[in-house]
Amino acid sequence: MVVSSATRRQKKSGGQRAKLTGMRRQAEREGEKEIKESLPKAKTRKYGEAYVALGFTVTTATDKINSFTRKLVMWGRRLDEGSTVSFENLQEFVDTTDYDATSVIPYFRQHISSLIGFFTKYFPENSSQYDWVRDPFNAPAPTGFSLAEEEQFIEITSDSILRLSFTSQTLSEFWLSVEKQYPLLGQRACAHSSSICNFLLV
Repeated sequence: MVVSSATRRQKKSGGQRAKLTGMRRQAEREGEKEIKESLPKAKTRKYGEAYVALGFTVTTATDKINSFTRKLVMWGRRLDEGSTVSFENLQEFVDTTDYDATSVIPYFRQHISSLIGFFTKYFPENSSQYDWVRDPFNAPAPTGFSLAEEEQFIEITSDSILRLSFTSQTLSEFWLSVEKQYPLLGQRACAHSSSICNFLLV
């Protein structure tokens, strides 16, 4: 049986489509894997205290999410410029075959845009509201503080001994020690520190 050149081309393009579909799925899996790797692995609430003790707080999680979202924007921009260097498997496929990556770039770009949309929806960029927890000695008191909380904030940020201990402790350790003397602010800061663990484990 003689196979025409059109049939051979059709089989070859079908094989390339299958490879591209596989590459798209792999890119999605890698994106999901990267998101999962950036978050802590815990199965029950009992691990929440352990993450806080290690210094994993809402502020550190916010920083990681912000970093990943900015990387997504950068990867999208590079794709718009025609660069596939950020995607190792796609780059390797392009380098080892004579396939032109421009036909799959829109799919990668669409996936990145979706991820950016989801991250923006579920993690709105409002990290500045935690500046007073992250670095109380260089941040202003938030506008939502009560009079008593603002007074405690002024007392804490005027205490030179606390300023020195702040640099040698994790955020959680610092705020747990502050809670004894300044319960209103200490409890509020500790609530922010542990809320990320509760959020991730709900």
